[in-house]
Formats: sequence, C-alpha cells, structure tokens
Amino acid sequence: MRVVHVTYTDFEGRRFNGFDLRQPMMNVGVDSQMLVWEKQTVEPWVSTILPGSIRHKVKGGLEAIESAYSLQSMLYPFPLAMMANDVFRLADVAHYQMIHNSFYSLRCLPLLTKKKPTVWSLHDPWPLTGHCIHPYDCHRWETGCGECDDLGSPKKMRGDNTHRMWGFKKQMYARSEFEIVVASEWMEERVHRSPLMEGKRVHRIPIGVDLERFKPQTHSSRKDTPGSVFTLMLRASSIRFKGLEYIKRIVGALPKKTKFRLLCIDEKGLLNDFKERHEVVDLGRVDDAALIAAYQQADVFLMPSTAESYGMMAVEAAACGVPTVCLKGTAVEEVVSPSGLAFERNDVDSAIDFIVDLAHSDRRLAAAREKARASAEGRYDIKEEAKTLERLYEEVAEKKGR
Repeated sequence: MRVVHVTYTDFEGRRFNGFDLRQPMMNVGVDSQMLVWEKQTVEPWVSTILPGSIRHKVKGGLEAIESAYSLQSMLYPFPLAMMANDVFRLADVAHYQMIHNSFYSLRCLPLLTKKKPTVWSLHDPWPLTGHCIHPYDCHRWETGCGECDDLGSPKKMRGDNTHRMWGFKKQMYARSEFEIVVASEWMEERVHRSPLMEGKRVHRIPIGVDLERFKPQTHSSRKDTPGSVFTLMLRASSIRFKGLEYIKRIVGALPKKTKFRLLCIDEKGLLNDFKERHEVVDLGRVDDAALIAAYQQADVFLMPSTAESYGMMAVEAAACGVPTVCLKGTAVEEVVSPSGLAFERNDVDSAIDFIVDLAHSDRRLAAAREKARASAEGRYDIKEEAKTLERLYEEVAEKKGR
C-alpha cells in the first residue's frame, strides 16, 4: 500500500500533516510519502510538488490577484504538476492535509480526486466557510455565508465575497470524490451540518502522539524536589483565538499568598505583568525535546482557546501526565474531560479553584496526572491512529478498484 500525503510543508505542523505518521505507517505495511509545496527537511520520502525558484514568483503574483479580488484558493494550478510526479502517480491513495495555504486551487480537486482514491483531513472549519478559518459564533456558513461580520479573520478579504466563495466550494466538492477525516467530535458535527459536504463520508480518527516520547517524568513526584513551585504551562500567543485574555484573567486572580511558576512557550514577554508576583519563564519557540521537557515540568496546562478544532497540545500534555484547563465549547473539551477542567467563559473562578485545589493536594494532583496519562494511552496513541488509517486506505482503494 502506497500513500502520499499532500500538504503545504513537511516539518512545520508535523503532528498534523502526516510527517510523524511515516514510521507508524511503515510498521503497518504502508509506504507513506509526502508531496509538499515547501520542503524543510532532507528526508528522501518528502518531495516537492513543483521544483524551481520561479514558482515563488508565480505564487506571489497569484496571491496578489486573489487578494485584490477577494478570492481564496481559486487560481493556483500547481497541484496539476502532481499528475506527472511518480510519488503521486504510483500512490494507491492520496491523503490531503493542509491545502489552503495559497498553493492549491480547489479547481484542481475534481480532476485529481478522479485520478486517485482520495482522503481529505479537515484540520479546521475553513473548507466549510466562505473565507474564515474559525467562524466563532457565526452560523452563516450553514446557509451560504454573505453579509460577513468579520472579513479580517485569519483568511482576510478586502470585500465581502464570502457567498461567492462558499458557492465555489460547494460546486468543487460536488464534482469531487473524496472521503473526509476529522480528529474530533466537534469537527465531525460541523461537517455533518455543512451543506458543502452533503453526501461525503466522514471518519473520526483522533490524531495521536508517540507515547514513548511524550511521557511523564520517570520519578514519582517532582514535588519532592527542594524548592519546587507549582507550575502552570501555557502557550503565550497574541493570535486572537489562543486565549491570552483568559490566561491573564486566571493568572491575575490566583491567590497572592501562593507563588506559581508560569512556563510559557511561543511568544515572549506577554506575561511580563506578572513577574513581580510569580516566576515567569519565557522559553519562546521550542523544538520537540524542549517541548516535552516543558510538559514534564508542568503541573497544569492552560489552554483556554476560544476556538480549536482539535487540541493537539492538550493531547501532548495528557501524554506527559498533565491535566489541562480549557474553555467549554471547543474541541479541546473532548481531550481534557477525564482529568482536567472545561469552564464556562463567565466562570473563570472555577478554573482558579481547580488549579488551587491541585496546588494544595498532592493526592488529587497525582490522581489527575494518572487519569491524563491513561486517557492518552487509551485514545491518542499514534500507533492506533496508523492502524485505523491503514484500514481506511484499504477500503478507499478497494472502492476505486485499485
């Protein structure tokens, strides 16, 4: 069985885009390769969709045209080059991952899905909307978009062309043959509600992690270490939906008599206001080794995002035995339910109470840690993800008569 993952790049986003699946897929008899627009590694099983430097100039020009006319993923012909590429040509199944990064025109989808049995992983709601990645509380994506209240969301538009783009997607999907993979019940429910995906089969397959790498520290309790401080790990990000507002509200309301350690990854300096009261450690952007080490130092992971379609970092935290605090109403809630806490937007006090309770009870903290790890072992093992995908690939290829 040969499968090609088609996505924007290989290493960045590796947990989502098929890169980390390479060895687990090989272990179940699947030769898993990648075709990407931007190759970041030297792996021989990763190939570029279109070689040469001129492609960047062409892409830039098409991006400018799309921006001027408020279009998205309509004009890029580059995926057609895959038909002459042996990696795509010899594959039994094509698995599309992140394809809305200004390199893949949805006009190519009907032809390419007829050429090759196709699976498409929807990692966020963009394929279901007229332009945005996260519609938040808007429901116009269920009825055709138009009259958009937020043209400045991550996929920006100069003018309101959302109804036209929604209709374009509906037309392209109706002419295409693919099966959908989602990682969460939250995304599955939205796909079923979308008129754009009418008639498409949906498979919920949680994205897993390597549980032999993402694991708790070997010794039983870090709190035995002299001078240790209860540690809250968080992603400090100014991205609108990553929950910085709630993080600051939670940290700002923690008891003044107790000092906490704030272990921050991603952007530096966003929690500087709390340095006088707490120990703030800014790690910045980290590689996997540093990320795992951070999880292993943490007692609770804060992930109060206002919009998430999965919750990969909550999965990683659980694998390392760390319970997560999140907001209700996103896919993260599915991950944290056995061991952490999902709180209502108007009830930050419950999040604070949960953290303080664990900070003052070694027994309850140990129980939460055990539940988190057990949840990861039972639901988020990348080996099980690979086995489930292998069965899906066989089924999809058989349906196509390959």
